[in-house]
Amino acid sequence: MKAFEFFKEISEIPRPSGEEEKIADYLCEFARARGLFCLRDKFNNVFIRRKASAGCENLPSVMLQSHTDMVCESEPGTAHDFTKDKLKLNIEDGRVRAEGTTLGADDGAGVAVMLDILDDKTLTAGEIECLFTSSEETGMEGAFGFDYSVVRSERIINLDSEEELCACVGCAGGRRINAFVPVERIRSEGRQYSLRITGLTGGHSGTDIHLGRQSAIKIMGYLLDRLYSLYPFNIVSFTGGGRDNVIPFSAEAALVFYDDCDVGNARAELSAYAEALKEILCEDDKRNFSVSLRRCESEKTEMLTLKSTSAVISAVMLSPQGVTARTADGGIILASSNLGSLSLDSSLKLGYLLRSDSELRAEQTARVIERMAHALGGISETESSYPGWSFRQGGTLRQAYSRACGEVFGRKPSFTVIHAGLECGVISARLRERGMQPDIISIGPDVSDVHTPKESMDILSLERMGEIVRKILASI
Repeated sequence: MKAFEFFKEISEIPRPSGEEEKIADYLCEFARARGLFCLRDKFNNVFIRRKASAGCENLPSVMLQSHTDMVCESEPGTAHDFTKDKLKLNIEDGRVRAEGTTLGADDGAGVAVMLDILDDKTLTAGEIECLFTSSEETGMEGAFGFDYSVVRSERIINLDSEEELCACVGCAGGRRINAFVPVERIRSEGRQYSLRITGLTGGHSGTDIHLGRQSAIKIMGYLLDRLYSLYPFNIVSFTGGGRDNVIPFSAEAALVFYDDCDVGNARAELSAYAEALKEILCEDDKRNFSVSLRRCESEKTEMLTLKSTSAVISAVMLSPQGVTARTADGGIILASSNLGSLSLDSSLKLGYLLRSDSELRAEQTARVIERMAHALGGISETESSYPGWSFRQGGTLRQAYSRACGEVFGRKPSFTVIHAGLECGVISARLRERGMQPDIISIGPDVSDVHTPKESMDILSLERMGEIVRKILASI
């Protein structure tokens, strides 16, 4: 259970994206205590090299790679400061979860296995390089910023997948886009009511986007549109989601109704429409989906004009959400859009993550967003993008992984190209710029409900992943 012990240690270290100083400190101290070569850069990427075992000096170098940051989401009402508080782990039925928050197995699992490998004095293998990158969840800034001239390995095992017995050998590229729609405010007059959506499942905007899980922001758009057609109101505030790589599971808007509005009737209409909406919800979403309309405990002094209120509703309704392109047989997702965040201040800001197998498809969806924003008097802009990782036939690592799985599980693994983004595309491109020919696979333990507070990991699966990596290293 050595890898899990390391996982518990790093779970006590706050590591939100962009604030990886403490986990970088830990990794550098880990390397120093063991006499390992260690390099840390201004992005808080950490590169550690372990020398080849005696007699293995002529074997090829292998690099293990994972990211140190985690998605920070919590259940409504959970008081957890991801910049200061350690995760509270709960173990049940062989799986580990965090109390009220994301677990960070994406990619704490990979970090833990790499530490276990580096710490194993009994392992006989060639040179092992370990690259711990930062800010993967917000744009892969660490992978983009790292100086790869230090890397000697052309065989790379990325440890950022979430399914045992299935290796990833290709992934989609991504583009982060923000749209801004101008709004006008006037003095607020009338009682303010809070409309809340809770209980949706959410999930990873890449690996879960095809499961039919609804975005709370889009559901809020449907509710506001329905209500606005019957009982006109002014929006006071509107928030939803928070991270473009997470399918939003909650949203809230504050509204001011006209004096002649019967709020009781409005509430009844909302309840009936929310019940009707269950028809389009997947089973995961139906279980805990809830809509409420209550008086606000504290009221703001300004509200949007009716025109701006209508523009906000239109922006949400017109935003692309979910799978936007599949293969003809429907089996493979080619492109998707996730409206992952919405905030309302001096303007309406909408944050999207587009994933696609091609630049053309991504550009088409980006143009849809741009046209929507332009029609409402606003603009859109690309915040960042990252390349896809193209599938290539063959590879020494695939063969080694297949043999290892045969020994551990008694059966062969599957190989897949996923719709999520991985740093493999960035790393592969940078190494090719140096004239190297990288052979890359991505593997991981059994992790479910990634990017949500329900995230959990099979503990024995984590240890088996360590065993698989050891066997690959030994066989190479």
